[in-house]
Amino acid sequence: MKKNYFNIKSIILIALLHLLFFGFTTKNNDVNSLTSTYDSLELYRNYEITKEEIYYHIKYLASDELEGRKAGTEGDVLARNYISSEFYKYGLEPAGDSSYLQFFPIKAKLKAGKNNRLSFEYNSINTDFVLNEDFYPYSLSDNTKAEGELVFLGYGINSSKYNDYLDKNGKMIDVKGKILLFYDDVPESKNVSFKGDYKYSSIKRKINSAISSGASGIIIIYDLSDEKSNLNFPNLTPSENNEPKYPIPVVYAKQESIYNILKQIDIDLKNIQNKIIESQNPNSFYINNLKVKIETEIVKDDIISSNIIGYVKGSDPVLNKEVIVIGAHYDHVGYGFSFWNYDDSGSEIHNGADDNASGTAGVLELAQKISFNRNNFKRSFLFICFGAEEMGLLGSSYFTNSKLFNNYNIVAMINLDMIGRLDNNSLIINGTKTSNLWVQILDSINNNYKFKTTYIPEGYGGSDHTSFTLKKIPTLFFFTGIHDDYHQPSDDYWKINTTEEEKVLNFVYDVVSTISNTANSITYADYSNKKEEKNEEKVKVEVYFGTIPDFSYDAKGYKISGVKNDSPSEKAGLIAGDIIIKFGSDEINDIYDFTKALSKYKPGDEVEIVFLREGNEYKVKATLGSK
Repeated sequence: MKKNYFNIKSIILIALLHLLFFGFTTKNNDVNSLTSTYDSLELYRNYEITKEEIYYHIKYLASDELEGRKAGTEGDVLARNYISSEFYKYGLEPAGDSSYLQFFPIKAKLKAGKNNRLSFEYNSINTDFVLNEDFYPYSLSDNTKAEGELVFLGYGINSSKYNDYLDKNGKMIDVKGKILLFYDDVPESKNVSFKGDYKYSSIKRKINSAISSGASGIIIIYDLSDEKSNLNFPNLTPSENNEPKYPIPVVYAKQESIYNILKQIDIDLKNIQNKIIESQNPNSFYINNLKVKIETEIVKDDIISSNIIGYVKGSDPVLNKEVIVIGAHYDHVGYGFSFWNYDDSGSEIHNGADDNASGTAGVLELAQKISFNRNNFKRSFLFICFGAEEMGLLGSSYFTNSKLFNNYNIVAMINLDMIGRLDNNSLIINGTKTSNLWVQILDSINNNYKFKTTYIPEGYGGSDHTSFTLKKIPTLFFFTGIHDDYHQPSDDYWKINTTEEEKVLNFVYDVVSTISNTANSITYADYSNKKEEKNEEKVKVEVYFGTIPDFSYDAKGYKISGVKNDSPSEKAGLIAGDIIIKFGSDEINDIYDFTKALSKYKPGDEVEIVFLREGNEYKVKATLGSK
């Protein structure tokens, strides 16, 4: 029987008081939309998990008023206030640093400061490059300056097979105290392949070699044919937030601008470059009488998002000291943005109904029912809606590395991400071997639901459960699968199968009920390096490659967020951030292409892989393993 535990007027009053409490100013149409949602939702409010409540939660969270819930935007704040207001009505205890909220800085946006300079002096004639036309600072350059003589260092590669720290006669170049000038790629063309080792050609490796050799500054030349020659200032990538800054100034410069400077002293750099490529021999040299001054200043704009956290205490005086996290990320991608660039890259709102208003609605429904039935649960619960997952699991990572995390004895984490598009009754569950209890519990409960389950044993992947797995906490990630609307403007609320999501959430409710009340200790089982045992797992024994997908990536190729220890991918030299574009003879446009290509091989096969790293294309070979 439905129980209307709040009337409409009280709900509207609570919502308005909540908005006032958090100091939030919104547009009239947003208030109207929120009020309309509450009016509709109130007709169906009860303490059970229902498709009607799921529908109205998703309809609001995935509405145009929230503009795609991109972290740090007004839509983020609207979603934040909606969720925390719901937590308040369910009687959840605030568990954030400020009421239900744990704020954290995204630090995803950079801009060039006023003090950026690249100038050249020859025969008392000064030439100043123009910021964002001729040059811009590298995102990891510190705010610093340098001046000195210039050394052309070819492609800046320092390795045994090919070494740009040698001149054309094979003599070592002393770069200490010098400003280095080199190309950003490798010496090759359509007709000539690079004879050296590609792994030494990354920009960061080149910069580190220059710094360790005593260089005082670096100028990296962009090829005119490179799309980056537009010289739009690059925003800081989320993965670089905590990386150390280079102690010397590093800038990118437009190739044409550099050529024009060197022509004044009779140096034809293009001709020199062609000879290096053709001969595959370095030709580095000192450029005398040309003085260079470099100054870099990068200004950060801290962008704030939050995790929304509510607590329900368990009924057992001993077991209630153990906590189960039920979480989902509530953010999406706004108008569409690249993982590497915080700025909007599109004009259409990406509402993110399945990704992940569906999971957020799931947390709300479970929080409501568990809170109402709290006396039936021995262990305690934290309900967390994470911010900035789409930018690299920033919210969950912040939480698991915060003092707040250490306040709780968290024994399990349940993650809900994209649970609204169940197809053919097929449910994917990740992390099934992170605890020895999971498979038995899932199998037993599924006898009543008859889902066609796919169990993935390891608790890694492109969603927030990964942050907990890395802390050696048992996880379960419920997921109904990728679809064509993933990260597209077409991921809208009316495409959600609310009847099936209700079924999924009731299944999850039964699972967490069992976990909360089991007398068994809940401990972490490390599956990362274990081999698959026959007939023990509900996944087929397939070829093993060992990459962790980056589900936040929505451009061409299969991007990886990490590689497993001692896996074929790690042995091949792949690292987090690499984008696979070809696997054997198959072109890879997305994760589906990669999975299909992988299925064509058997353990022991050797396959050539083409991938992108920092915009450069590389080839490696890998010997595939077996799970």
